[in-house]
Amino acid sequence: MHNAAYAALGMNRTYAAFRVTPANLAAALRSIVPLGIVGVNLTVPHKQSAARLIKDLSGEARMLGAVNCVVNRRGVLRGDNTDARGLERDLRRCLAELDTKEPGAAYTRERLESMAGFFEAVTELYDQMKRLPTGTVRKLLRMGTKVRKKAG
Repeated sequence: MHNAAYAALGMNRTYAAFRVTPANLAAALRSIVPLGIVGVNLTVPHKQSAARLIKDLSGEARMLGAVNCVVNRRGVLRGDNTDARGLERDLRRCLAELDTKEPGAAYTRERLESMAGFFEAVTELYDQMKRLPTGTVRKLLRMGTKVRKKAG
């Protein structure tokens, strides 16, 4: 998909997937600049580790403590996180689609209704966490990271 888009746009770019283990993430990130790689995208389990390894982070990456995009800016790696922006864009598109009479609107409504419970749970959790002392929240987040690592 990416390579077809590059070709259609006449861009001299190639998208390639690399299998990187958590143990090799730091080495893989260090290789971006010498290999002349323009950028990479990351997914689980690397997002949080990358945020700790990359010094130059966007505000969103810093706030979320996770990186899903790394850009090589003249030899300096910049970490960003586009997850929230992408989710927001998709939700806005779905909500706008509901206002149309297009055939896909019914399916979109079903998808949004299935996500409503998730958003209610997240909102409730967020409201509860806001009332906790900052130190307690940090401890919970660290514990969550440990649990995710052990769960694989």
